[in-house]
Amino acid sequence: MRRFEGTYVWDDRGTVLGNEGGDGCIGECPATKDMPDSARDLDAFQVERLEGEPARIRVGAPSEGTWRRIPHAPLPSWSQEPFESAPRALSVEQAMALPEGTIVSVKGDAVLASASPPRVCVHLNSGSCCAEGSPRLYDVDGIPLRPHVGPEVSTHFVPLLRRYRDGFVQYDVGAKLGAPYGGSVLEIPPPPDVANWDPAQPPRAPLCP
Repeated sequence: MRRFEGTYVWDDRGTVLGNEGGDGCIGECPATKDMPDSARDLDAFQVERLEGEPARIRVGAPSEGTWRRIPHAPLPSWSQEPFESAPRALSVEQAMALPEGTIVSVKGDAVLASASPPRVCVHLNSGSCCAEGSPRLYDVDGIPLRPHVGPEVSTHFVPLLRRYRDGFVQYDVGAKLGAPYGGSVLEIPPPPDVANWDPAQPPRAPLCP
């Protein structure tokens, strides 16, 4: 639905739409005469994307939401609201050609490999990394390099992604990935000094291209 709810309903840009509908009430809904006829948009902040790596933003001054007149009656039941069909699955290349912010379903997997950035690709070999140059998945932590285990790789299904920079974030940004449906030890030779790497520190060199 791309909405926030809680007494009032806002769209995904923070504009108040009206009072919460019948499906959102806990117990009996209040009488229409008792519902407020005005509410405030959500507050916003000025945001600036900073150059360089790692990806960062600077959050600036707040901007208070505007008060608006809203329908005195509650919004229609959610069952009567329009909905968006899930987008058809696109290849990684087709998805990357779309503008930033576009929500996509991708024919590919989220692949996490030890000491390497998470990437999105069509993953055919459970013991390998994504190919060099595969798009990044920015809002997910990689697999730490665990002593005495060796480099690991895991494969995850992510139903919806959102285009971001030179890769993707999840539709629900920062959500924890579900359990992997595939995982193994990487079929690549680890660096000769890998046993002396500190897992709490950034890797000295990427294990994947």
